[in-house]
Amino acid sequence: MTSPTDENLTRFAVAGIPPITSVSRRLSLKAILSAHLPPTYGNETIPVADTLMLLLCNITLGRQPLYELGQWVGSIDPNCFGLPVGNLGALNDDRFARALDKLYLADRASLMTEIVVNMIKELEKQRTRILKQILSFDLMLPGAYKEVYCKCGKPNCWCYKKGGHSFRRITWSENGRSRTKAIPEEDISWIQELTGNYREFQKKRRQIKELEGILKDLLGEHARAVIEKGRQLRDYLTKNQKSRIGKSQ
Repeated sequence: MTSPTDENLTRFAVAGIPPITSVSRRLSLKAILSAHLPPTYGNETIPVADTLMLLLCNITLGRQPLYELGQWVGSIDPNCFGLPVGNLGALNDDRFARALDKLYLADRASLMTEIVVNMIKELEKQRTRILKQILSFDLMLPGAYKEVYCKCGKPNCWCYKKGGHSFRRITWSENGRSRTKAIPEEDISWIQELTGNYREFQKKRRQIKELEGILKDLLGEHARAVIEKGRQLRDYLTKNQKSRIGKSQ
């Protein structure tokens, strides 16, 4: 007979938190938040920056209402957050609300500027790495390699009643027309390698285009954040001051 034990199995979710935390670490997001948040007086069981990082994960994955965030945190594997298991019980709606208050009091223009700059630098690293991979292809060919079977048409040939003779070819498009060439037996591996290089080249070229689109959007965000920082240095340039001037006129 087996003796009973007091051990219980608890099922936790992981969801998409690992990739979110991985990207956040590469952007130094937690360190940036900690540097820009106003000081906290007294002992915090969980730092405000950690609470905001949990909130970021929730907004990205599901957007539970504030009063359900404590229950959501309890359903996630604690190892995903890197926080002591005993501290997770302190994450209730009140703590999340206080963390948002701290974020509201921060210099959000400077905070956003640093985050966007880090994102731009990270994307530029990816872009440089992909460009190096693209430029490493010294030989490539457009087209597709294919092996087909054709009957020769001779009534006495074995292929008349069977599949047909093997015919290896490469097909590609040139000046709007489709072209096909037979491939010698000794060039099959060479053709497959070069057409594979071309497909990889096109794939990475699309990745570069996507990154450039993201970089363009981030540069727009950076410009808006830097403009806002400049306006904050002079009271007459703030939006509230503008609205008062408009009303007085």
